[in-house]
Amino acid sequence: MLAILGLFVLTALSVAPTSHSALVPYANQTQCLTSSLGNSNGSAIILFPCTQDLASQAVVNTTLGQLTMYNGTMCFDVTRGVDRDGTQVQLWQCFPGSRKQLWAVNYNNDTVTWLGHNKCLDLAENSYDPYNRVQVRTCEQGRQSQGFVITNETQSS
Repeated sequence: MLAILGLFVLTALSVAPTSHSALVPYANQTQCLTSSLGNSNGSAIILFPCTQDLASQAVVNTTLGQLTMYNGTMCFDVTRGVDRDGTQVQLWQCFPGSRKQLWAVNYNNDTVTWLGHNKCLDLAENSYDPYNRVQVRTCEQGRQSQGFVITNETQSS
């Protein structure tokens, strides 16, 4: 039942690609979540000033529950699937159904949740400084470092 509910939530929250969609901290929308080393497996997801580099900053929330970059070939991935506060979020080749790559964008509270875990995307050390890394952390209502929005998005129906 939970799996069916999760699929429904993902479908309802999916986003279609736009000319430049980016995942940005709610409190500082001049910084984008970016791949630190291009489209390489293991590249850390970090904060970096938003640019027009669509490949390294474009993020699409697919109907499969994946957050992708590089034309949908690379996904946000929880390193080794470790369910622990502070685990780095990295870029990895997309594998449909990989539990390390399943996310839900929550428009009602501007968080991104790792599905099946009580973990949210989080900025390390609550910092908005460039090059700061993105991690997972236990979801806490109102925690500013866990607030994210997708800019210039078009929701699919």
